[in-house]
Amino acid sequence: MPGLEFVFNNAHNNFTLQYPLILAPLRPDDDDDTANRKIRLVAGYIDIFIARRVVNFRTLGYSLIVYTMFQLMRELRKLPEVAQLAEFLTERVHGMEATFDGVRGFRVHQQNRYHVHHLLARLIHHVETECGVPSHSEDYVARDVKKPFEIEHVWGDRFDRHQHDFASEDQFQEYRNRFGGLILLPRGFNQSLGDAPFEKKVDAYFGQNLLARSLNARCYQNNPSFLAYTQRSGLPFKPYGPDFTRADLDERQELYRQLCDQIWHPDRFARELA
Repeated sequence: MPGLEFVFNNAHNNFTLQYPLILAPLRPDDDDDTANRKIRLVAGYIDIFIARRVVNFRTLGYSLIVYTMFQLMRELRKLPEVAQLAEFLTERVHGMEATFDGVRGFRVHQQNRYHVHHLLARLIHHVETECGVPSHSEDYVARDVKKPFEIEHVWGDRFDRHQHDFASEDQFQEYRNRFGGLILLPRGFNQSLGDAPFEKKVDAYFGQNLLARSLNARCYQNNPSFLAYTQRSGLPFKPYGPDFTRADLDERQELYRQLCDQIWHPDRFARELA
């Protein structure tokens, strides 16, 4: 349902505590507009909470967050007005210990792959929407389709190509898994690239989603909507090639960090009061 995307995203992240949290500030006499604003506010807070914990390698396990969430429910019940709720949740986000600074060292591993996939889908959807490209984040996370999207490593699993940047293969593997070195590609297309060098991969990326395409220099040619977005947002998009070095991956990691800051910014709460 349009306007309730945060609810969908939280459900996709298997955050089952969202429903009692959403109900907490609702009142029987709330009209539809008031109720929907409250739902968006609470779901929007949960969305930020999840994203910040994920990029800081913090668990979303029920047993470890249930006490905090029930304490939050008690506070939400005291906030019958939309403006009160928005102010409270804004302050709550600003008081979070976990921030998107955690993206600087964030990487995919065996236990967080599902959440990393979700984050990448959100980055793609945001960039495409801002550029006026038709985009649905659920398309990037759906598993019940013929060719679901999968995580693609920009670097092939070839330590021999990066020995000048890393002292050991373990260090290379840790860096290869970093957030800035990942995109989403459809199954099949992803496998077809295999361990091809970056100069071959980046040419293939041009025909894919806009986040992948932004690695290719052609994305910055005759593309006024994308160029206007990069200027408007101030985000450090840039093309790469023929190589993609350790320093390049660090730059891309910083781009993703800034994207996260913009996507999950607490100014979303103020927009509910406009």
